Amino acid sequence: MSTTLTVPDQTLPNLKEPAHTEEFGTRLQRFVDALRRHGNVQEGLFTTVDIFQLCMDGELLNCNGNNVNPYYTIAMPPAPGQPADVLDYVELPDPSGEDEGLKTPSTKYHCNFHLQASEAVVIVGHTPPPMKYFSYALFLGTSRREPPPSSMNDADLQGQPIRNVPSRLVTPTRQQVLFGGVGDPLNNLKIHTEESPEGGRTPFLQRFMIILASDNGVYEQVRQAALAAGYPDGCINQLVVPTEVIKLGIDGDSDTISFLHRLALP
Repeated sequence: MSTTLTVPDQTLPNLKEPAHTEEFGTRLQRFVDALRRHGNVQEGLFTTVDIFQLCMDGELLNCNGNNVNPYYTIAMPPAPGQPADVLDYVELPDPSGEDEGLKTPSTKYHCNFHLQASEAVVIVGHTPPPMKYFSYALFLGTSRREPPPSSMNDADLQGQPIRNVPSRLVTPTRQQVLFGGVGDPLNNLKIHTEESPEGGRTPFLQRFMIILASDNGVYEQVRQAALAAGYPDGCINQLVVPTEVIKLGIDGDSDTISFLHRLALP
């Protein structure tokens, strides 16, 4: 098993999230230690992605209809064993500019990345402060499969696993860019936190964990490591990467995925 860990509130100071406590850091370290007993652990980034700037820089050919900018995203290093000629897309800088623990200065981080069935991505942190809406959502980024025809309209896309008309990205390969939402977003009405919104309690500024995985056995290994580290089961959220929609792997024919955190009207 391989796990990539991101900790959102290390990179969201402008949202005035709660500072890390000693207990937070201790529990997080216990979790990392437990994961390492099962396999490899590497660290990703949780950072902003400026869609407009990426378009102006030529990384994207359009802004994919975005009218809220910037978003937050996770940016990942290459998967363990990923060949150098199997590319991830949309490189993002490490905002720290430093080598911090699991990071290395030579690591490149991309917000469209490959994932294997034996891997999981884990996001640990706090939800945003009070606002009208927030969500965490999985997207199919690039794929070699034939995309839906561009003539499809919104009515044609209802009920489809990939819910939007494809756009294109500037890539050196034959990858088509779908940037399609996969499944329902995990939003402020649905997310499980340490102080669950059930019973009228707020979903804001609460600790949570998201485990992104395709294999239920891998998910359960990560979940058990979290429980052993002291995380309550009620704060753990499962986001399934559906293999009937996404071709996992680190070869040239596999898909890439991305993950966005949206905020609205703080």
